[in-house]
This record gives sequence, structure tokens and C-alpha cells, in this order.
Amino acid sequence: MNRKEVLLKIKERLKKGKQQKDFNDTFQNLVQNENFILQLLEISANDIDVFCTMLGYIYTRFIVTREIRADLQLEELLKDIPYVENYKERVIENGVFTHSCNGSMIDAIKQNGLGNKQNKNEQLWAALEFLEQKLGTTGNYTKYQTNRVDEVYFSAPGATTFGYACHFAPERLFLGILEQTPENNIKVVMGETKKDYYRRVLYSKFDILEDETKKNIEIVLDGFFSKPNYVVSFPISSIINSPNIYFEKVDEEHRISLKEFIDNNCAYQDYTNFFTTSVGSNSNSNNMDNFVMIDTVIPPEQLGIIAVPDYFDLIEYIAKNKNILPGEEFDYFTVVKEVRKI
Repeated sequence: MNRKEVLLKIKERLKKGKQQKDFNDTFQNLVQNENFILQLLEISANDIDVFCTMLGYIYTRFIVTREIRADLQLEELLKDIPYVENYKERVIENGVFTHSCNGSMIDAIKQNGLGNKQNKNEQLWAALEFLEQKLGTTGNYTKYQTNRVDEVYFSAPGATTFGYACHFAPERLFLGILEQTPENNIKVVMGETKKDYYRRVLYSKFDILEDETKKNIEIVLDGFFSKPNYVVSFPISSIINSPNIYFEKVDEEHRISLKEFIDNNCAYQDYTNFFTTSVGSNSNSNNMDNFVMIDTVIPPEQLGIIAVPDYFDLIEYIAKNKNILPGEEFDYFTVVKEVRKI
């Protein structure tokens, strides 16, 4: 490759990077707009899974169309995504994968890159393990991860990544020491902070609250609930030839050729078939939602980072949609209309 061809490739890469940043910025402005969130929840009948599916669809539309207009209306964003030719080539050359994570890791990811071993907050994980041991909760969560920060789960963009970011980031926390059931949950007081609510949840799980337990509860609360959750995107082209990509779990037998996998699973002449369309993992017919990579670091300059509301944020938005007033209680799972004054 001569010097001119190299410069053209660099120029094209920079152009793609700017396009991705532009539509990520536009999308970020949307999800930070309270009226947009309230309206999308209302259209979703205040169902968070439906909301995440719609949010994934809108992000899909941004990726396919590269729309960067600031005046886009919700009705426009929910229209059918236009057909795109040469979709497999576009998936590999222009597409992104997405990873969902709790805000506790975002500063380290921005500094060190995604998948870097230095991203682990030892104090935070030690406090989490302390509480797990106290409660006898030893990782009742669904994925196979070993809690290594260099073991990164990712998916094609769409409903799956937003469903995970809004529900279970990280699932070790929400399906572990914070787990609640519809039959036995702590009511939310409209207007209370996220930390205050989850502090009440954790306190309710201990018969005796020792000072060391309280100290570790505060470390966990500060670590996991001081920032929003995030969706992190990175170019497919950056890992297309990586030998360290696996499907479903880290196992030599599940090692895959990513390029071949995309080719086999994008079976129809429609670019949008690549994207995930279900909030629950392992339920997409195209199987593009449950990859893991190890020993691979995506540098900060290749990352797109979007802050998203989590489950607690969304149930407070729903309560607002249902005219629940500050100081009133509502159900954590169903956000029931029947409330009582505190």
C-alpha cells in the first residue's frame, strides 16, 4: 500500500469516527431529555422492556442512517428504518458492537480502554464481596463471567444492550445482594435518591448492622450509584480478526470466527437483521447478542460512550407519568397507581 492509499484510509477512518461521535452525541442529547424519556415511556405503556426495545430501535436507526439532526421528533425516530444495500459489508466496515456497564467503571474505561485489567476497582469489589459473604449470596447471576474486567461481554447494538444497561448493570449486584421479588420488595418513596433507596434495601437484609457492614454498604452505594449506567460502542473492524472472541462463555470449544459468524447470522438482505430486537439475552433468532472477548483492549479513542437511565431512574419517570407525588410510596416492580401518603 502506497503513501497516498494509507492517507486515504486514515482520512476515511477519521471521517467514520466523526460520524459515530456526531450521531452518538445526538442520541445522548435525546436520552438526557426528560420530556423525551417521559414520552417514550408513555408510548411504551410504561413497560420498561418495551421502552428498552424502542430505545434500541432508535439507536439502530441512528447507526444505519447516520442521522445527526437535533430537531428529530419521536414520531420520525419510530418510523421504519430505510433499506440499506450491501449490508454485510457495511456491518463489518462501518458497524459497531456495544457493551453495557455500570458507571463505576466508566472513568477507568475512558482512561485505559475497554477490557483493560487496570479498570478493576479493588476497594469496591472487596466491599461487594464482604456483603455477599455476610448475606450468603455468592453470585446468583446469569452470565458465566468470572468478574474479570478484561472479560468483556458485548452484543450487536439494539434492544439487548439497552435492556441490560437499564436493568442489570452489573447483574452481580442486582441479582445478588440487592435482589428483590415482587412479593417481597421495599416500596420506593417518590423523590428519594437512588442511594437512599438502595441503602434501605440493603439495611432490610441484615438483622444486625455492625459498623463494618455499614462502612461496606456505603462503599458499594457510592461506587455503583454515583454515576448513571452506560452503553459503550466500539468498531467491529477493530476486533473482526481477533482470535479471542467467544460465543456465550469463555471456552475453547466456543471460540468463533467473528467474520464468519456475522456472515452466517445475517442471512437476509437487510442490514437491520444484524441488530438485536429483544431485551432478554439468548432470545434473538440472529444470535448476535452474547459474545465475550478476553485479552483484548479497545483503546479510548475508538469508544463511543452514552449515559442511559437505569431501572430506578425509569420507575421514577413512570411514577411521574402516573401523577404520583413527592413523598408518596409506589411499588418497585409494578409502579402501582394505588399509593398512600407517608
